[in-house]
Amino acid sequence: MNLKFDLNWDEFYSEQNDSYYSGSFSSSHSYYIVEITSTQNSRFIDFSNSDVSNIKILIESSLFHSNHIGYSETSNYYDGCGGNLFIYSKVDFVQNKTCSSNCSSSNFGQHCYIWIDAETDPFKNYNYLSSYSDLGQTGVGFSPICHNRGEVIIHNTNLSNCRTNQYCGILIELPRFPGNISQSSFTNNSATSKNCIYFTGYESFSYIKTNFLNNSVSDQLFYTVNHDLTIKECIIKNNSAKNTFSSYSPYTIHIIHSFIETSGSTTSINTELSSTQEFENIFSVYLSSECCCKYINAEDGKFNCVKALITLSNCISSSSFEQSIAEAFAT
Repeated sequence: MNLKFDLNWDEFYSEQNDSYYSGSFSSSHSYYIVEITSTQNSRFIDFSNSDVSNIKILIESSLFHSNHIGYSETSNYYDGCGGNLFIYSKVDFVQNKTCSSNCSSSNFGQHCYIWIDAETDPFKNYNYLSSYSDLGQTGVGFSPICHNRGEVIIHNTNLSNCRTNQYCGILIELPRFPGNISQSSFTNNSATSKNCIYFTGYESFSYIKTNFLNNSVSDQLFYTVNHDLTIKECIIKNNSAKNTFSSYSPYTIHIIHSFIETSGSTTSINTELSSTQEFENIFSVYLSSECCCKYINAEDGKFNCVKALITLSNCISSSSFEQSIAEAFAT
């Protein structure tokens, strides 16, 4: 397997990576998980431990395909969370250049459920340069990716064609540090009920230069609880929702210099125009089509999944485009 990627441990951590992942993590160790392909129909990482500390994890340049997990009502609630990655611990956890396709969970997190079990320190809860497509099943489960607590930063990430019961875009819960999603794309996702984007937290959170196109939900496209939400230089277009925005009183969704087609109530919205009423929203995202599985017939008659060559050069999402806007959205 030959991937044309530079290794990026130093981009996220100053400490040297020193440990090999063999199914668990130990305190005061750093783990670099790189160039894996997971098709074993179960979680690749399943880690819950409140007693460990000072663990740093980077999973990079990896592919998850056709993994499906479920749970029964009598089992542990978290058994059905995180179709590929489940973390419930006090760790720094970074995903960089990962792809997930055709995976599902019957609970939260069709690809990942990351819960940083700490309230006072800004543990990393990052997702960079990644693509998530065709996750979930219609009417089943919640949210393709779940990032809870810690410092949530998501950048250059593409979510498309995901199907869930609720939260077909992303669920972010209870971060105690300011965070943001930037230069990302949410396209053609659908939820049978509720929302596409759900945020509840104790600190400010922003969507910056991010596109939301052709998503379909029965209730709100954006919903925020416990804190204000900022949307800056975003394009929100051709979505189907009863209400584009909703927030739990007294919190507000602040819209700054964005192009938005809205529906329903706008009572929870505050709009702000910049002095220049034109902007460009163009960026590169990591496409699932660039890291798709190729199926080969093995000698034993089974199908194995091997990673295709991945390259980030000239990789422009069909849902990410250059567009000049003459007038930003205003009520």
